[in-house]
Amino acid sequence: MTSVDSLTAQLASTKVEEEARENVVSFVGQALQLDTAEDAADIVKAIKDCPGMTTLQLEGNTIGIPAAEVIGKALESQSDFKKALWKDMFTRRDKTEIPKALSYLSKGIMTANAHLIVLDLSDNAFGPRGLVGLQQLLESPSCYTLQELHFNNNGLGIQGAQLLSESVCKCIYNSCKNGTPMQLKVFVCGRNRLENNGAIAVSKFLKELGTLESIAMPQNGIYHPGIKAIADAFKSNRNLKAINLEDNSLTAEGAQYIAECLPSLQKLEMLNLGDCLVRTGGAMAIADALEFACPGIRNINLGFNELDIEGGEAIIEAMERKDNLETLILNGNNFGEEGCQFIKDRMTELRKLDSLGPLDEDEGENDEEDDDDDNYEDIDEEDEEEVDSQDESNRSVNEKKGQNKSTHQSPMSKATAADFLLNPTPETLVALCNAKEDFSSVLPKEPTMADYLELFFKISLVVDLDNNNVKAAAFKYADDLLSKAYNLDSDNALEFNNQFLVIIGLIKGEEKKFQTGLDITGTLLVIEHAVKQPYFRASTKNLLQFFLSRPLQHTTASGKSKHLLMQTLYQI
Repeated sequence: MTSVDSLTAQLASTKVEEEARENVVSFVGQALQLDTAEDAADIVKAIKDCPGMTTLQLEGNTIGIPAAEVIGKALESQSDFKKALWKDMFTRRDKTEIPKALSYLSKGIMTANAHLIVLDLSDNAFGPRGLVGLQQLLESPSCYTLQELHFNNNGLGIQGAQLLSESVCKCIYNSCKNGTPMQLKVFVCGRNRLENNGAIAVSKFLKELGTLESIAMPQNGIYHPGIKAIADAFKSNRNLKAINLEDNSLTAEGAQYIAECLPSLQKLEMLNLGDCLVRTGGAMAIADALEFACPGIRNINLGFNELDIEGGEAIIEAMERKDNLETLILNGNNFGEEGCQFIKDRMTELRKLDSLGPLDEDEGENDEEDDDDDNYEDIDEEDEEEVDSQDESNRSVNEKKGQNKSTHQSPMSKATAADFLLNPTPETLVALCNAKEDFSSVLPKEPTMADYLELFFKISLVVDLDNNNVKAAAFKYADDLLSKAYNLDSDNALEFNNQFLVIIGLIKGEEKKFQTGLDITGTLLVIEHAVKQPYFRASTKNLLQFFLSRPLQHTTASGKSKHLLMQTLYQI
């Protein structure tokens, strides 16, 4: 398990203090297809046979409306019910079914006058519609006692976030009016495409709570305006111990907002800002705040943030008085070989080397051109049009560079697809594209899906961030090859998805081995183009989002290429 994974696991394992005795009914992972009331008979019987049931685990099954109705009816007699652990229980259900099913389950809880302390509905892709079936429950006395609320990977979007915020705000108001203020401690809402407006909506009830101890909102496409609202809400939650905002686009401005709230969070133990485009300016602000704030901090993740050695040094110096430090992740930044060694030496002097995570994915020192490239740290939603026009003006310059690089191709020889496969180079790819050559000559008469995907992969490997001519050529061929590969599969694209992920090195192949040691920077750049095309399936996008949300284990790629792809996946 990587250091980032352990941080995530640590956050996920944050639990409310449990009662000494629990009565649990569990059907976890049984893959039950519960379409009818009869299908749910075993669950109904188990609930009825467990007087004083406190926990119902239904993860890994799929529940239709009739089944939900009878399960809800069985819940009506369970007044001691406290933990609804209902992750991943609507697989293959139509989104129109889910609100009604949730409504029946909610009715059972409310009729029983049960008082929930944990509600976990993660990994149910019900979107904003799902909240419609939950609103009555979330606003009811059954949720006044909630201490953990988990909505991870539900596809809520902005509208869902607004509905959730509206309901929780009402719950807070009603609970206070009742003399039993809501005491929510754990809120998890990652991978939901909240974006700025969704984050601003959620921050309204976070600010009203004041009782949070752990919050996780990774991978939501949130930029600094949304971060500003969230950071402001953090100031009202002085008992916060864990913050996870990994893989949002804070930029230095958003990092400054986080830095400003840290002095209010003296109990903070974990701060995860990995892959957030914090960059050096943001790291300096956070370091300044941490020097005297958060004395009990244990885990900090600032990996893959394009920090140079100045930012890295500032963070290291801020660790001098952090006696409880267990993990400091700074991998995937731009320290360079000497910078990495300096960090190791300084951590040794501070007697904290054991806390320092690996630096094996360092991107090397940025040169001045990289620092200025596309004003990368300032990208946010409001600036996208400006950036697009900027890219257009830069393209002519880069095209000239690309033309200069292409002079290695002899004017007397004509490049062929076979030449490219023998010696894949950017110059040959551009020459093929300019000559309107395709790759049909190197494919079998009846190409398989694997033939198309392997050729796509070989082409993508020669792409880099700076040469727009090469990217344009690769995009053209990728569109042709990927669309043909999709056409050989069924609508669900199961075979395509499996082969695609194997070929680019994200999952094991039939030989139970990974593609290893490859730099897939170019591949990620080409995929970033492909995911925006009509032929690219939603199921493939979702899988890419899932696997790329974790550190690459067996391949390498530049932090910028990975971030660009993830950013696009959250915006489309």
